[in-house]
Amino acid sequence: MKQLKILLISHDFTVTGAPNSLLRQAKYFKSAGHEVDIWSLGGGGLLPRYIEAGFSPIIIENRAIVIDSIFRNMNKKYDFILCNTIVTYKAVKVLSQYNTPVVWFVRETQLVDMWMESTPKFAALFKKFYNIYTVSPYAARVLKKYNKNVRIIKNAIEDLNPKVKPTGGKIVFGYIGSIIEVKGVDFLIDAFVELSKQNKNIELRIAGNYDNPYGQELRQKTKDIKNIIWVGEVQCAEKCKFFDGIDVLCVPSLDEPCALTVIEGAMASKVLIASENTGGNYVIKNGSNGYIVKTADSTSLMQAMADVCKADIDAMKAASRQMYLKHGTTSREKRDVLRMLHDNLDNRPPNAEKLPRIFSLNKIFVKLKSLFS
Repeated sequence: MKQLKILLISHDFTVTGAPNSLLRQAKYFKSAGHEVDIWSLGGGGLLPRYIEAGFSPIIIENRAIVIDSIFRNMNKKYDFILCNTIVTYKAVKVLSQYNTPVVWFVRETQLVDMWMESTPKFAALFKKFYNIYTVSPYAARVLKKYNKNVRIIKNAIEDLNPKVKPTGGKIVFGYIGSIIEVKGVDFLIDAFVELSKQNKNIELRIAGNYDNPYGQELRQKTKDIKNIIWVGEVQCAEKCKFFDGIDVLCVPSLDEPCALTVIEGAMASKVLIASENTGGNYVIKNGSNGYIVKTADSTSLMQAMADVCKADIDAMKAASRQMYLKHGTTSREKRDVLRMLHDNLDNRPPNAEKLPRIFSLNKIFVKLKSLFS
């Protein structure tokens, strides 16, 4: 494939999942020999990592008239444009007026439902947009309520090649992530407490920042339960240590487009239990390496935890690693991202303007003057 000119637009550069995923995509395009420009509607702590990777991002104002002016007056013709998250909808609308393929990479679910009600201009655009991608089968199910033109590129994480320890005498369940209501941690605690009445040889470790009313309430509720351990927030090496210390990763989210922790758990050879509303559960094969349970249902969650206690946990851990190698690697993601590029090079917006995209008012004036002189 010839070298292509690609424009990526991020909603910001915060150290969160969406800008991180976009950075991976940018690296995939660059490694394939393409020229990549990056615009962002906001700054953030991830910007230095984009620069370290050899990119020169620019931050632009999130106004349609500004986006249109910058795009029209750049001395460059792009072959492919990707707009990341629903926050970039103004850029999506502006840039799909031109005769260039545009992909709208949507990473939200519950927020889409909310914006459908609160933001009419977004809703009108989303319902008719011709080319949407998302990160998981769960996310696709949510988005297809409003638009059937949705394809999937599953999320991925880098392989840290962890060392796997055999399961000891005590079975350790773990949760890692934000301690907020949408994560369903209260259902996990209720399930664990109920299981503890039948099985004393288990432990639950909860990692995350609990310095909020919901977290404090759960802490208070479990303060006298000795086999529930609140680890606090963990980062970098501490995160690896957390995974080393558990046997089963639980992700009971009420709504999560693609929980990278599920893929991290598979990469680290952990048994996995996740809710139906957890994107990322494509690395779970029921009964083989874990269980997919009903959302917001502590009874279903407890039954899965009880089934794990009776199973060959080491065999399930090995199966998780195989599911990661099949579905969660960056090599698989890179292949899918480059296929997305190839598949969309001729997939131009319907009714796009047929005039050349890049023009100069000054050049037009000079041309008109020459015709009448």
